[in-house]
Amino acid sequence: MSYQFSILQEPVVKPRPNTKANIALEPQTLNEKIFNSALIKEKSFFHDGRTIILNMDVCEGLKLLANAGITVNCIVSSPPFYGQRDYGVDGQIGLEEHPKQFIEKLVNIFDSCKTILADNGSMWV
Repeated sequence: MSYQFSILQEPVVKPRPNTKANIALEPQTLNEKIFNSALIKEKSFFHDGRTIILNMDVCEGLKLLANAGITVNCIVSSPPFYGQRDYGVDGQIGLEEHPKQFIEKLVNIFDSCKTILADNGSMWV
């Protein structure tokens, strides 16, 4: 009678390449003290401890979040089209005198988003 033995080996797990997509699979989380700070609660249109909704000028909102130390994993934006709507708000985006000014304003806003977007975050326009 003969016996045959085999040695079981652990499967080799190859590390994923260090791409932005793979890094994004591990979202960064925010300290609850920062998220639930009095300043953020006071300035929020809505705040329930898990979600913040700001209803203010986008530049002011980005500064507020950055100054509070808040970073986000995803930004979704739907800026208005040039010259299509008048919401009756002073300084609104889309009513600039020339399309070049409109694009410059959007570029400045999107650049400002870098201050709060996590290293592995994404922005959708």
